[in-house]
Amino acid sequence: MSVTWQGLAENRAALGELEQLSGGGQSNIYQLRTYTLPNAPGPFVYKEYHKHLGEVSGHGLAGVIAVRESLDASEREWLDSSAIWPLRVVVERGAVTGVIMRLIPDEFFQQITLPSGRAARLPREAQHLLIARKLCEKLGWPFAESVQRLQLCTQLCYTMAFLHRRGIVFGDISPRNVLFRLTPNTGMTLVDCDAIRKVGTAAVVGQGNTPDWSPPEGRNAPQSMRTDVYKLGLFILRVLSPGPGSSVNLDPEVVKNTLDAHGMHLLRRSLASDPDARPAAKDWYFYLRSLRGVSIS
Repeated sequence: MSVTWQGLAENRAALGELEQLSGGGQSNIYQLRTYTLPNAPGPFVYKEYHKHLGEVSGHGLAGVIAVRESLDASEREWLDSSAIWPLRVVVERGAVTGVIMRLIPDEFFQQITLPSGRAARLPREAQHLLIARKLCEKLGWPFAESVQRLQLCTQLCYTMAFLHRRGIVFGDISPRNVLFRLTPNTGMTLVDCDAIRKVGTAAVVGQGNTPDWSPPEGRNAPQSMRTDVYKLGLFILRVLSPGPGSSVNLDPEVVKNTLDAHGMHLLRRSLASDPDARPAAKDWYFYLRSLRGVSIS
């Protein structure tokens, strides 16, 4: 698909009132108080890249945006509920400064009380699925039951299969980039989606590896659909085995009482050092969907 990225761009001056929500090593996030788009649900945020990242590829970012634009209405609605997807390139004086995305919905945040007694509202990152029940209760985080964990894994596998079918490599699959909810039904959404890339193009910003989530190909190896499946296997392994050591676990045997023989075969193949041995994300999805009591909303 040929993309004229200027057709998917917005001038920074047209964003209206900006309210800073957060900041990090690569960007600052601003809520857009008055900005609207005709075919996307708001409210929206503007993610402004720090200048030290250097020149950002508008063409690469527009290629990701164009994937959503090519979907029919029902597919776009599903994608909007499953990923915080880039919606417009933001430019200023001809240079890319950032991207417009949807504000993460409230349902993916958790109100907790910090040890200091201060209340905090934090994103419900999947890293909290890796801790034991008693620690979750102590920290004020919800604990997912076994079926809910399988449902979250199923949804992530479906999302990866959806992206891979459209030539998208997610890259940094990790518990920081998957948010979840348990009520009113089990669900997840992907964040940092501006770092994904279409096969054959460069990522807008570097596709990194979260510590302890690097594939056998090496921390600096190019990301691919096969590295995605390796990390997908790690996600399934670790989410299904919460407790001490879960965040660094590499041993499939710890879930042998949770997955049947076929599931264990898929897991071992996913974690194989040979990329060609790894199954497709869709293979995981069809397997998990077949398990009793597991469905996706």
